[in-house]
Amino acid sequence: MKFIAPFLLPFLLLFATSCSTNTIAVKELRCEYSIDPMAVDTPQPRFSWILESTLRGQKQTAFQVLAASSREKLKKGDGDLWDSGKVVSEQSVHIRYAGAPLQSNRTCYWKVRVWDKEGAPSKYSDAAVFSTALLQQSDWQARWIGLGGGDPKSAKGYYSSPSGQPQGADSVRVDSRSTLLRKELTRDK
Repeated sequence: MKFIAPFLLPFLLLFATSCSTNTIAVKELRCEYSIDPMAVDTPQPRFSWILESTLRGQKQTAFQVLAASSREKLKKGDGDLWDSGKVVSEQSVHIRYAGAPLQSNRTCYWKVRVWDKEGAPSKYSDAAVFSTALLQQSDWQARWIGLGGGDPKSAKGYYSSPSGQPQGADSVRVDSRSTLLRKELTRDK
């Protein structure tokens, strides 16, 4: 019996440790169906995640989403953009962002934790990231090109034959199928 105890002790410690660890984990965070997307063009993106568990029949009973303007703030648990608080729900898809209004061309960091069927919280997921596109019409600063509603035949560099070669920096080519607008520019970099 004295020889069995030293061999049995490590297995008992391993079993006790595995029973006390979280049995559910949050993985594969997605924003608008993508992992770490760029140029999200909606002011209220939808989040989703996948759960992994070491136990059969495990499930999510609640979740908490934190969203922050920097990775450092998120790491400290400061959801300066959004802290959903504990939301009692089994839903893990189409969780709509409900925080501070998102600004155009910004990077946002977010993470999630869930509560299992026993009411025990998981660890927070790894941080995920998404960036916003230009969300307001006023954010667009480009000038649109086009004929301006005028007759293309009066435009500078007009060529009626599709085989004609434009000779100017600005030219318009029209045939029976489409209009081709062209502007030459020099790019330094």
